[in-house]
Amino acid sequence: MSNAVNITEHLHHDVYPAIDPRGALKDSCQGKSVLVTGAGRGIGKATAIAFALAGASNIVLTARSQSELESARNDILSESQLGSKPKILIQVTDVTSEESVKALFDMLERESVQVDVLINNAGYLEKTVPIHVTDTAEWWKTWEVNVKGTFLPTHYLLKTVFSSNATAPTPITIICTSSIGGLTTRPGFSGYQPTKTAINRFAEFVHTEYGDKGVRAFSYHPGGVLTKLAEYGMPPELVRTALIDKPELAGGFCVFLTAPGRYADTDVFRGKYVSCNWDVEDMVKKGKEIAGTEDEARWLLMKLVT
Repeated sequence: MSNAVNITEHLHHDVYPAIDPRGALKDSCQGKSVLVTGAGRGIGKATAIAFALAGASNIVLTARSQSELESARNDILSESQLGSKPKILIQVTDVTSEESVKALFDMLERESVQVDVLINNAGYLEKTVPIHVTDTAEWWKTWEVNVKGTFLPTHYLLKTVFSSNATAPTPITIICTSSIGGLTTRPGFSGYQPTKTAINRFAEFVHTEYGDKGVRAFSYHPGGVLTKLAEYGMPPELVRTALIDKPELAGGFCVFLTAPGRYADTDVFRGKYVSCNWDVEDMVKKGKEIAGTEDEARWLLMKLVT
């Protein structure tokens, strides 16, 4: 490993040619139906746009704000480099509510949309203060949104597929938003960082239970992006110094993990933590080096204890 949290020496902060949905990955996800949670703004919206540029035929946007969802839909459809315009469905959804998530999947069934790609992007970050002064309700909300909000959409997607199938009729990719913070310990992040560690483990379980049934699961770091959520929760000095990545980087990286033409390069990373900052060509090379070795088997453990 290059260090405790990165496996490539070359790191990126914006879209580059190998993961550009306007270039190398254009039309790489043709025919795919993609569901993005937390899609009203920031990383979620940028990811939805990336899949539209990559040729997805159906894009499902969920968030808690109807106006943000409508704005995101308009931004996608106004992209000048789109080929054929995707069908875009929007639905206000609270990913911490089972009733709300079930209603989302009921809508998809009525629309005859079978999700091929699930991007669990919705997240929350509490105010980063020491444990004894934290707002207890807000601390727990971080767990509700990040962990339960990842579990419920995943649960209902898998339920729609495996209630009547032993294996997925076509490959399904589930990308769970983790964080580099899930591999580190920083004072003030006692709610947020452990939720991201839990998401890493959850992705491992999805892979363990469904990896041989046509499901491709990943947990990933979407970069340090100056989002509304980060501005709210993070200390100002960290906002200024660490949040230097563009949301489009995460979008292109998610397309790269999902593109059928790159399955041979990315399958070794299924069930594992990866980072959008990593140079994908170096990442693929490293993956081939460790495939079938003890390093592959101990991937997450190595990152947590190194």
